[in-house]
Amino acid sequence: MSSLSVATAEAKPMNLGEELMGPMFIGLILNVLFQGVIFIQTYLYFAHKSHRDRSWFTTVFVSFLLLANVLHTVFIAVDVYLSLVVHYNDPKFLMQQSLVLGHAEPTMTGIISGAVQLFFSWRVRVLTKNLLLGIVMALVSLVSTVAAIATTCIMSTTPNFRNNQAFEFLGLVWLVTACIADVMITTSLVVFLQRHKTGFKHCDALMDRIIRLAIQTGLLTSLCIIVDLITHLVCTGTEDLICNFILAKFYTNMLLSSLNARDAWSEKGTSPTHESFGMSAPRPISGTLATKLNDNSMDKRHSGGSERCRSEETVV
Repeated sequence: MSSLSVATAEAKPMNLGEELMGPMFIGLILNVLFQGVIFIQTYLYFAHKSHRDRSWFTTVFVSFLLLANVLHTVFIAVDVYLSLVVHYNDPKFLMQQSLVLGHAEPTMTGIISGAVQLFFSWRVRVLTKNLLLGIVMALVSLVSTVAAIATTCIMSTTPNFRNNQAFEFLGLVWLVTACIADVMITTSLVVFLQRHKTGFKHCDALMDRIIRLAIQTGLLTSLCIIVDLITHLVCTGTEDLICNFILAKFYTNMLLSSLNARDAWSEKGTSPTHESFGMSAPRPISGTLATKLNDNSMDKRHSGGSERCRSEETVV
């Protein structure tokens, strides 16, 4: 009986639905969950936060990301539906890459992640006033986006693309450059804010909150990319698609959380004002010239610290 059981187990064919579509189905579930978080974050931005942005660009950019992420989820859902419902028990269809996934998903992921990285590159450039640093980060982000689009082309034109060396190379370039861009953006923000603390207690507390948020969000996307890269190189199935399907959601939520956190900091009383620095209001001008000069210099010092803290909070 035991030998018969072993023979039966050895003769059992591979379950293509589980091997190929299982990770994709898990990735779709996680994708939809994080898309719900994006809806909530976007609502909070438009309901309470958009008045903080001086130009229309950020509002339009958030709207673009919302639309792009909805399309990203729809493309994946259509592909999974076609594979598991319309072509149920059709191994021939499962062995070939569907057009929806092959043409849309990697491209949408690359565009969304690249757009968020370019947005943060621009903000780092404005904050640090370092044009060269901003250009380098933008170029690395563009390389990642182009590699993602090129990966799509390989997937769409090559039947057995996972054994294609060009696919392996482009996927490696895509993920490595995206991780490098994340590390550069996070490091630049942390180093700049750490070096430009004002010495005022509550303003420095605000900067510490910004630093922690930058590290947490940058670490989250970097870990997702690293896991995606490891599964891409090690696994022979579609396990890497689990992280790939949620990568765009991580980037979008990273951006929205940083935008929405600005008012949360202000509501907690960390917005820089004379009182928040633990200082009293400027004293009335006395009769002596020395007291007048002292009052004016103190007021300028306080307002200068306030303006620096406000500007860094707004840009970040």
